[in-house]
Amino acid sequence: MNITRFPNAVNANMAINRLNSLQTNTMPKSNRTGFRDFKHLRSHSEPIMCDEELKELVREQARADAARGVFDWEGQEFTRLREAFISVASPNRHTIVASHPAMQISLASMLFGGEAVPNMLMVRHGGEIIAGFDAGRGWSTSMTNAEAARQKIISDVYHDAWVYARYGREIDRSGDNAIIGGRGMIDSRA
Repeated sequence: MNITRFPNAVNANMAINRLNSLQTNTMPKSNRTGFRDFKHLRSHSEPIMCDEELKELVREQARADAARGVFDWEGQEFTRLREAFISVASPNRHTIVASHPAMQISLASMLFGGEAVPNMLMVRHGGEIIAGFDAGRGWSTSMTNAEAARQKIISDVYHDAWVYARYGREIDRSGDNAIIGGRGMIDSRA
């Protein structure tokens, strides 16, 4: 194949190599055991406290971050609080993935000395993709609509508290436009 037609030949070549590795079922040995290693996927958990208490902890974290002059979406403390808030709406991925037919085939083939591991697999539950497996990268979580809605809520709580602590302005999220402290509008319809 002549890859000079592609504007970015390096990316095209990487994509072709990746596609070829998937088609020929070549998977590094280190990732073969990764097919059964899915316990890191976000799964349903019981609430550690009520939503309002979690939101208040997020506000406190945002105020502390603003005092340091850091907007820390990816900080350990906020990540821990965000995961606790979201996982209440998460499906029980551990049970769903463990009971997937591909897992049963993989386990059965191991008994006979082989291992049947798919190159790619998407796991659906309730009409939504909840997890995916890629031979090169392992398992990943796909967010459900309910999880995405809760992530937006908790992220907005952090953002609003941070802006207020840093700049002394509130964010009005009512209506079609968001007004930041009366200093202009952000047209959400644009």
